[in-house]
Amino acid sequence: MKNKYGWIAICIALSIAGTWIGLQTIYGHTTVPGDTMYGSENSLEVLFFHDIVRRFGSTDFDQGKYVRDYAFVITNLDIQLNVWNYFFYAAVATGVWLLYKHRQHIKPYLGSQKAVVFCICMAAPILLFLTAPMNQHGWYLAPAWGFVVFIMVKGIVRIGRWWRPFLYIAGICAAALSVRHVLYLYTLPSGIHQQMKQHVQVFRGQEKIIYLGVPYQHVFLYTMWQQKPMVRIDELESAYQYPGQLLLLDKKALESETSGRIVPIFSIEEDYYIAKIQ
Repeated sequence: MKNKYGWIAICIALSIAGTWIGLQTIYGHTTVPGDTMYGSENSLEVLFFHDIVRRFGSTDFDQGKYVRDYAFVITNLDIQLNVWNYFFYAAVATGVWLLYKHRQHIKPYLGSQKAVVFCICMAAPILLFLTAPMNQHGWYLAPAWGFVVFIMVKGIVRIGRWWRPFLYIAGICAAALSVRHVLYLYTLPSGIHQQMKQHVQVFRGQEKIIYLGVPYQHVFLYTMWQQKPMVRIDELESAYQYPGQLLLLDKKALESETSGRIVPIFSIEEDYYIAKIQ
């Protein structure tokens, strides 16, 4: 904290955030509670109360039921990095051993590894902090992955200097997983893309698209890419307020509809439908 550039960086960051908060406070649009997803009055309330306080500590946030998972980071390392998580653990173990080896001269040693120290300082708070919230999703860890990968690669190179076959193992894994990923992308089902393409005329001339609840992410994104305003409702009966508009809903909700005012047009995969509101 004795470095003046550190304080300059802090001031710049605070000024950027403060400017945004100030502009939102003075010129930001307010909304009628109930018209937004969280019933909020403005974006500041969404940011600080719903997306931080409630997302961190509420067990029923966003209509879900959440249980805090203290193995969240380890689980996602395994999911997101595939076999590379074991290389990462090897890199971490190597780093701990090197710290012990240089324990008598720890400060000069850390000074020679500034890039690694920087990555640890950037990744560790994210990984530790996101272990605690009640609301946990894998994509929350995205800001940390770049730093994790740098640490992992640094560890692979260092271990490879001691035991060269380790580099060959890492290279074989990289080649095999690259081929696997290309094959995965090549064989990825394109059903939803074809369905949307075949029914593109259905969306023409529509003012908006109503959607019920929280659809699967890929279904929602494909619908959103039709470049129509999206309006969320949480009860099927609310759809009757939008006669003539399109409605995205799941199969269960469609089967429960008995008034005949929701007319299915086409299905999206097996679980969702685009329907017309009569």
